[in-house]
Amino acid sequence: MLGSILGIVDCVAMLMGAIVGAYLPFYTVPYVHILLAGISLLFIFFPESPQYLLLHKKIPEAQQSHNFYRNSMPKEKITEEFNRLRESIVDSTKNTKEVVTLKDFKSPSTVKALVICVITFTGRQASGIGTILNFNGLIFKETGMEMNHNLGTIIFSIVQLISFFTMSLYVDKFGRRIQLIGSLMGTFVSYIPIAGYFYAQSVGLNVTALSSWLPLVAFSGVAIFSMGIIHTPSIIMTEVVPTKLRGTVVLLIYLITRVQSILVLQFFLPLIEKFGLHTCIFAFATWTIIEALFVFLYVPETKGRSVDDIVKNLVKKTNK
Repeated sequence: MLGSILGIVDCVAMLMGAIVGAYLPFYTVPYVHILLAGISLLFIFFPESPQYLLLHKKIPEAQQSHNFYRNSMPKEKITEEFNRLRESIVDSTKNTKEVVTLKDFKSPSTVKALVICVITFTGRQASGIGTILNFNGLIFKETGMEMNHNLGTIIFSIVQLISFFTMSLYVDKFGRRIQLIGSLMGTFVSYIPIAGYFYAQSVGLNVTALSSWLPLVAFSGVAIFSMGIIHTPSIIMTEVVPTKLRGTVVLLIYLITRVQSILVLQFFLPLIEKFGLHTCIFAFATWTIIEALFVFLYVPETKGRSVDDIVKNLVKKTNK
């Protein structure tokens, strides 16, 4: 549920960004972002998570934190849930030292979890989803649609929001693995017509008859299916990485993806000029197929299993 809420908030933020960018003066937009960033600073007054405090053996503080975040539940259920959480974290860390060392990352099960996280997270950019989000105004403009390209960006964001809200209702029904594969294949199918459209445009064919509908339909497909590519990896990461290493792995993964994002933003426009937009989109489509095969062959299904149960099963498979 928390992952779904975060995803919906993310989609709302992208929609707000599209609207603000389209209708406010250029130099006004940063002030809006500064205001929102200032509001987010209020969260430093919230307590640390119960998991973090339990990992650092701060039991009373962890219980207070758990009560704070679960105060809408009946008191007996809060206590029961906290006891289960404490037992699971104690069990997962009783044979390990508190300090994270390089040795913790050498077990085959942990290496497998890291590979899964790196591939699925870097797939956000490698599949072109991050690029489409950052350059969708420019891309809509390149299609030659009669519709204002800023309006196209807003429609794209609205479709994403609706798509993610719908997806969040079924993520536990179909499982993370099926959802991610479906998102990748759906994005691939959506990429092919728009890549073909840009290729035809680049060789001088008349695509005027298609410009009024094909780009919008194809990019709506990308918006619908891309939500699984963007948000499912976050759910998978919390379910396959051992509790002790989770904070370190999150930091490592986000460092890798931020560097990747900077490189993509830096080189995407030069690549378009050299190879054409159609080549870039064909490359994105190729990655979605590669990642779908990786998920099918390598990523386990985590549906209906607790975080610690998944990690324990990875360890058992390694020890066999």
